Amino acid sequence: MFIMALPPSSNDVVEYVRASAGVNETRIQEAVKNLKDWLMLQPHLPYDDDEGRLERRFVWCKASLERTKSAIDMYYTLRAVVPEILSNRDPFSPWFRQITSVSYCLPLPTLTDDCHRVVVLGNLDPDASKYNVLDVFKLIFMVGDVRFSEDCCVADTYIVDMTNFGVGHIAKITMPAVKKLEICAIKGYSARIRAIHYVNVPRYADVLINLVRSVMKPKIASRMQVHTKGMNTLHKEIDRKILPEEFGGQAGSISDLWNDWKEKLETYREWFLEQDKLKADESNTSDVSENHFRELDIYKQVTRSFFQDLPTNMDLLLLSKETRDQIRTRAEIDEERIKEAVKLLKKWLELQPHLPNDYDETRMETLFFRCKASIEKCKQTIDLYYSLRTAIPEIYCNRDPSNPWFKLATSVCCFIPLEQLTENYDRVTIIKCLDGDPSNHHPYDMLKLLFMIVEVRTIEDYNMADIFIIDMDNITVSHVVKYTLPVLKKIEVSAMRGFKGRLKGLHLINAPPVVDSAVNAFKSILKPQMAERVHVHRKGSDKLLDYVSPKILPEEYGGEAGSLHDLWTMWKQKLGNYREWFLEQENVKVDESKRPGESFNTSDLFGFEGSFRQLNVD
Repeated sequence: MFIMALPPSSNDVVEYVRASAGVNETRIQEAVKNLKDWLMLQPHLPYDDDEGRLERRFVWCKASLERTKSAIDMYYTLRAVVPEILSNRDPFSPWFRQITSVSYCLPLPTLTDDCHRVVVLGNLDPDASKYNVLDVFKLIFMVGDVRFSEDCCVADTYIVDMTNFGVGHIAKITMPAVKKLEICAIKGYSARIRAIHYVNVPRYADVLINLVRSVMKPKIASRMQVHTKGMNTLHKEIDRKILPEEFGGQAGSISDLWNDWKEKLETYREWFLEQDKLKADESNTSDVSENHFRELDIYKQVTRSFFQDLPTNMDLLLLSKETRDQIRTRAEIDEERIKEAVKLLKKWLELQPHLPNDYDETRMETLFFRCKASIEKCKQTIDLYYSLRTAIPEIYCNRDPSNPWFKLATSVCCFIPLEQLTENYDRVTIIKCLDGDPSNHHPYDMLKLLFMIVEVRTIEDYNMADIFIIDMDNITVSHVVKYTLPVLKKIEVSAMRGFKGRLKGLHLINAPPVVDSAVNAFKSILKPQMAERVHVHRKGSDKLLDYVSPKILPEEYGGEAGSLHDLWTMWKQKLGNYREWFLEQENVKVDESKRPGESFNTSDLFGFEGSFRQLNVD
């Protein structure tokens, strides 16, 4: 049966697309012959003699033979590297029926005047429990493979419909998954993206959109547009005759169009089953290709390391390259100075017999900045950072997010670094007691949770200083008395010396009179300069808005940044995705038996008894 999901291209369209790439029939034939001859010499690659697919590759690679060869190699390599997306693609399987009833990837049948294909992505079912992001990506690349066989266009314009897309869906879209999507699309499928339009966008979707922006090349990220006021602005970009009825168009309903595409995918079943066996065989990589594909080998290594090592699940801390550059400029630190500092710190760390050589370059840069460009302060902080894991195991050990303590702690209290920086590039963090029952409030579990988030921020965040907002609602005298002076001192040493925190402000909001004694106790262990930055706001006061813009704050505080519940849900998910990292860090601490220098008491750190060897970082 002939399916009109993707109508055959006319001769005029074929000629237009070829001309846009600067090629004609003769050059196409030469390129296809060249690619087929080259493939015959690649023992590690399957032999694909489909001339139509090779032509489309060549055109989408801007008529560059070397780019086309690299893309073909990457295409088959990725099948081995990311089988969760590019393998087991039987359209008669239960997963296919499930995901095609939940989500869609719909290339529209009519091209634009300049021969671009419009592709609509969206959800049919709002139930996030049915949403599997890797199955969605698998579906996208199944559609992509069909287009390799049949489509003829210059580039793609994507429309992402955020209808039926909630916070539960966002929490499932991890940073590694998005990076896999980007690498597969750009490197493996040679995608040429003209524009990405987001429609029917809820406020909280900014998190997802910025996540996608963060992994895209700047050139592609600049082509992303958000349409918040109906479809009128979209109609200025795309002719209504191309769009589905749901977008005010004339091309039929999404339901009918998607049914055609599901049927088309099913007709490709035998092809998908055969393709499961066709992937790169790295054991047969030839010496002949080594010189030609040195850059490709780098792509493979980067791809594998990115997929294996990146543990984050959401870019909840909105940072652009421009923001990083502005922060560096304000701190009077440039790229060259940072590289030099990191090199010195790495060399120093290798010479410390008592310290693990585990402090990565990203954290070194962040620390160098927080230590005001002092190498010696960085050394002291790194040493103390690992030493505290031994000195305060009640905070820095047993941090598995899958354990019962984590579930209880995250239901009792939340620590939410807000996604937008202030105008002065400071990060605002909300701390709130969610459960008023003091019997569920265990200070060291709260501090363990707090410093887990701080650890994540040392890996991902970049800011001038910190502003903390502590909501005193639900806090009683029974909570306050649990935070003894030794506990408060451990907070101060960990935050200011172990992580080199830079406190810009501490705001206690909804504060009852009983909080005064706790504030005075806390101020007594702070330096005078720090104590001056502590502010108390009584219930009903709106003075907080004099310090922090509403666009940064959650809705509960008169802000525009989403609800506390949704933000905390995403942060809990992020911490869960760091589980393997936290488990590995259990054994990454100082070995006091190998420390050079004399021992000293922990009273030097905390003001109470205990033994600890003298820190020596010269």
